[in-house]
Amino acid sequence: MNDVEYEYGIPGSTVRRWLRDGVLPHSKPGGKAKSHVLIARVDLDALLAASRVEATTGPLAAKS
Repeated sequence: MNDVEYEYGIPGSTVRRWLRDGVLPHSKPGGKAKSHVLIARVDLDALLAASRVEATTGPLAAKS
């Protein structure tokens, strides 16, 4: 989770909640509750893309 926090700026508490709630797929290679967690970058990117809110005003807003 430290890598996610560093690379994406997402707090570890948010990532842990997503894992606990089943929102973010992951693997636990050790199989134990306290083992390391592996998160596929493609899954994290997909979750972030699905929750993206587009700008409605300003220079980043879509032109109609």
